[in-house]
Amino acid sequence: LLLDKMITNVSLADVRPIICFTKYDLLSEEEKKDFNDIIDYYNSIGIPSFINTQINELMDTIKDEIVVLTGQTGVGKSTLLNSINPDFNLATNDISDALGRGKHTTRHVELFTVGSSLIADTPGFSALDVNKEEKMNIRFTFPEFVNDNCKFSDCKHLGEKGCYISEQVENGEILPSRYESYKRMMNEWKHQYHF
Repeated sequence: LLLDKMITNVSLADVRPIICFTKYDLLSEEEKKDFNDIIDYYNSIGIPSFINTQINELMDTIKDEIVVLTGQTGVGKSTLLNSINPDFNLATNDISDALGRGKHTTRHVELFTVGSSLIADTPGFSALDVNKEEKMNIRFTFPEFVNDNCKFSDCKHLGEKGCYISEQVENGEILPSRYESYKRMMNEWKHQYHF
């Protein structure tokens, strides 16, 4: 959900999202198989997706760009930067045993030069929301919803009769977790702003 919210937020700001799944190397072989399907799905909808061992491919994609690393506390943003350039020697931290989540290590935004690119490391977060004014545009940030053939042009893709998107989820064409993220974002907006 947080990943899909971040994709929505950056897309609404007209920023190209790129995903790097960190800590992939810590997964079991069985977990990697399941995860590869998720990575393939995001790539198939036009969101470039990498794992933390694909540094060269990632760097080719962000060449000559200004990049902001963002994500939850403890996901490995600073570790990723250290993989890109070990000379950065950025502080990293373990996951808290008591809390079961990351400990804040990065406390400010810092911009690093990597070849022809600039990469900002940012503090992590634990919650994220979509701007109130942008909520009606959420569906336009889901590339897989663009070519919908819904029965009604004002379909919100929330299970209405004749909703093509719902059918695509049932047929396995749309990743169920993406659709669940979409519905949760729309429901959060509805309850938060009483629409």
